[in-house]
Amino acid sequence: MKRILSIALVLLLGLAGCSGPMEEITTEAPTEAPETDSVRLVMATSANWTGVLRGEVFEQCCDALEEWSGGKLTMDMYDAAKLGGDIELIEGVKLGTLNIVNTVPAYQKEAVAEAALLDAPGIFSSVEQYNQMMDDGYLEIMQEYYRDAGLELLESYALSFRQLSSNKPVYTMEDFKNLRIRTMESPYQSLYWSSLGAVAMPLPYSEVYIALRQGTVDAQENPLYNLVSKRFYEVQKYLILTNHVPMVTNYVMNKEQYDALSEENKDLLARFMSKLKEEDIRMMPQEDAKQLQQLQEEWGMEVIVPSNDLLEQMRSGNADLLDQLRADLGVEKVNDFLAAAEKARIEVSR
Repeated sequence: MKRILSIALVLLLGLAGCSGPMEEITTEAPTEAPETDSVRLVMATSANWTGVLRGEVFEQCCDALEEWSGGKLTMDMYDAAKLGGDIELIEGVKLGTLNIVNTVPAYQKEAVAEAALLDAPGIFSSVEQYNQMMDDGYLEIMQEYYRDAGLELLESYALSFRQLSSNKPVYTMEDFKNLRIRTMESPYQSLYWSSLGAVAMPLPYSEVYIALRQGTVDAQENPLYNLVSKRFYEVQKYLILTNHVPMVTNYVMNKEQYDALSEENKDLLARFMSKLKEEDIRMMPQEDAKQLQQLQEEWGMEVIVPSNDLLEQMRSGNADLLDQLRADLGVEKVNDFLAAAEKARIEVSR
């Protein structure tokens, strides 16, 4: 069954959502709902999941959710910013006009300031390190921050790394000087790239391709699957495998709507998220390898493997960012996060 929907149904969803109770089609959850009622949840993301691995995994998990629940709990997705960009999505789920959204932590910081910790560059050397940190209990710590903001953090995991693509080659720190790079709309991300010498240019994700094509920016950073799904390879010449920060994906639900679910449906939703996480993490390494080959052989991108010296300098370039996070969030929160990340690194290295 097709779970990633086109914009054609958005008006229908909006009209149904205005009525309050969630029946066959709605974007709002009831304050109280009998356990026998069917519940349909809508998830939204700005990323393009149509015809790519993440979308395929999502649809398979949705089918499994419907089977587990006997059709009483279902989920659909609006991708490619059909219901708004990343900033609008987190605002929508906080207001309760959206059930669930999937965005990176950097876009959730306006609602939950501590979310900025999760995609701070230069902290994690592997996807496994991030996921180990969350499995060791840091997810529960972060969930409390989200609940204080009226949100439920359903899941947070890393499945790949963000890489740099550019129309100018980058071999040394000197090459970052005056490189106009599109960054996420986060002052912390901008501060990081500025610390490396680049010119940070925050832009919504939906505007990146046009900016690259028109030459208003030289570079951007995203995981390989976004380079493919958004066709950035058409307007970028070089792919620099920087591995500067894991691609973290957060699933966030309006807390009031989450609390209104029956215990059975909460358990089913947790099972859905667990399966989604497991399959994404399991399948992404093979997908990354396939897409790297395509970017080189089919679409002619020149791949640059940075020296260890450059990678180390990029990692240490987050000092100003960490100082700013300490000033904004408090020294204890930042140091606790760094300690959890280091503990996970040691566990993974064993």
